[in-house]
Parts: sequence; C-alpha cells; structure tokens
Amino acid sequence: MLSEGNKKQGDVTCIGMRFPGQWKHLGGLRVPPYACDFGALWLQIRATVRITDRRGQAFETITDKAMNNATNVSENQFDLEMDDRMFASLHPWLVLDRHNRLTPLYMKCSGGA
Repeated sequence: MLSEGNKKQGDVTCIGMRFPGQWKHLGGLRVPPYACDFGALWLQIRATVRITDRRGQAFETITDKAMNNATNVSENQFDLEMDDRMFASLHPWLVLDRHNRLTPLYMKCSGGA
C-alpha cells in the first residue's frame, strides 16, 4: 500500500478528532475516527472509544462531571476502510489550524461499555 502512493512509513499523515479544551485532563487528545493519507488511498480507522476516570469508572455520556474527571481513553473494536474518495467526505469537518495542520471543527464522543 505504501509503495502504491510512493510514500515511506514516516510520510503517512493521519488526522483524528480532538477532545476540546473543556476536557480538563483530555483536552487536545486525538481519538477516532482517524483518516490516514497513503497518497493514492485514504485509510479510515473507526473504533469504540471508552472514557474513564482514574478509578476506571466509565462515562457513558458527555457531562460536566465527565469533562472534569475523565483521565483515560481506550480504543477497541477497530474497523478499517480504504477509499480513494474518503477525503472528500471528511473535508467539510476539517480546517487548517494555526500550525497549518488539518483539525476537525468539532468532536463527537461515544462512551463505551
């Protein structure tokens, strides 16, 4: 796959959603879905995200308590999809940040059980 896009492993760029700054301990952390640019193709990586506090208690919904106390994020149940048109479907949610990196306008979060 890397050779098809004439890229080396270090040249592959992946982007993902970020927790906004309101999350006291998780602000800025990237989470799925991820999209990786292999040149000719994009790889989209979806996963179940579980957010917990330092005692391991999971948060099922986004609340003030979750935003103030969540300290850990785990990902499992990965789903991979390759597509040559994927960036077009992701583009409306992405903007260039102050470092000229693609960054989502907002973040969706789903609690895991």
